[in-house]
Amino acid sequence: MENLTVRLLEPEEFDRLTPLFASEGQPVPMPEVSEIAVAEATDTGEILALFCLQPWLHGEPIWVHPDHRGNGLAGMVISRINQLNIRYISFAPVDKPEVIQLCLDNGMEELPYRVFLKK
Repeated sequence: MENLTVRLLEPEEFDRLTPLFASEGQPVPMPEVSEIAVAEATDTGEILALFCLQPWLHGEPIWVHPDHRGNGLAGMVISRINQLNIRYISFAPVDKPEVIQLCLDNGMEELPYRVFLKK
């Protein structure tokens, strides 16, 4: 495409994305730890596309000593983390009903997304 520039945003430019992220109900990524590539119209500077590389806190593993499983310890440690009131993603790579229920019981929502790994 002509009249198009693809580049990384400078950290001081991240605030340009505030309206876009707000419209999606999401915070703008932290410039200190994120990179954002944009495709922008050369003549107007309008951002036409973007891709963010940003850290997300994720909760894993959930582990309980085999001799103490089934007595609520997993829920207790998850509950303690939840008191931090921090948004996070938790991966549950096993399809065990008790693991899924543990996540749901602790305020996690199953998302309709696929996860992709860049190798």
